[in-house]
Amino acid sequence: MRVPLLATACLAFIVACGSATSTTPTPAIPTAEATPSGPAGPPVVQAELSGSASVSGPLHFTDVTCANPTFSGLTIIADATNATPNLAIRLTLSSTAVAVQLDTGSGSSYRERDFAGSGISGFNASTGATVSSPLHDTTAANGKIGSIGSVSSITASVNCKGQTAGSGAFTFTGTTAQGAISSPLTVTRVTCSTLAGPGVYTMHAVGIGTVGTQAALIGVFGNASASGHYASVTLSLQNNPISYFFTSTAAANVTLSTTSARVDARVTEPYAPMDTLHVTGDATCGSSIQTSG
Repeated sequence: MRVPLLATACLAFIVACGSATSTTPTPAIPTAEATPSGPAGPPVVQAELSGSASVSGPLHFTDVTCANPTFSGLTIIADATNATPNLAIRLTLSSTAVAVQLDTGSGSSYRERDFAGSGISGFNASTGATVSSPLHDTTAANGKIGSIGSVSSITASVNCKGQTAGSGAFTFTGTTAQGAISSPLTVTRVTCSTLAGPGVYTMHAVGIGTVGTQAALIGVFGNASASGHYASVTLSLQNNPISYFFTSTAAANVTLSTTSARVDARVTEPYAPMDTLHVTGDATCGSSIQTSG
């Protein structure tokens, strides 16, 4: 099962830099639309794919993240499986499009195929959407698809069921090759879960800020279990295909639950020049992203 909203692409790392700070204003941060009153509960998704025999049929959803911030606005992300063993399926819904990603394997055996369409209606990133759309293949020309089948169309409905996005703020000291990170960073999506197993708490907080003069999608991650407490930070720049990654190299001061998170940690690039950031902050978790089954 794909870990919800954790990047799985290869990460490259930052080179040494100076200590200049940025005076660039933080770009506008997408915020969740107001959620209508009514009973809250696990999000509900129904979807069916048409195409090759190996991908056609209904999907089984494991998690749905509503009001997910991106550079182009808020999206809905839904992770699923089907009858094909070891095939992960992700739907990404925006106000104008639906994207379907199918992937399997890892490392050198990783295979991925991508499709997109525009047949989406009633989209509200905080409440849901309806999809009925033909799909076309958008897989990169050099992409390795292996035996993953083709998808020709999709029908779907998403009901966020009052899912809340969470909130928080984090402060960064230290700098990167691209410049300093804007502080404090307001995070507009906080996902906390125990999906990794009993007694294992994870937190993923994300917001849009600046790194140097560039807009950046900035993630703060925490993990707490009996085996240790760890933190990491990811930076994805708007006009740069490379993501940057920092992680704690020793036990971090991370306090997590299913309702709140506190992080106070030094995080370092795993490879030279091993630049270091200090991240501190608190967050209130959004409601569960797990579906009703």
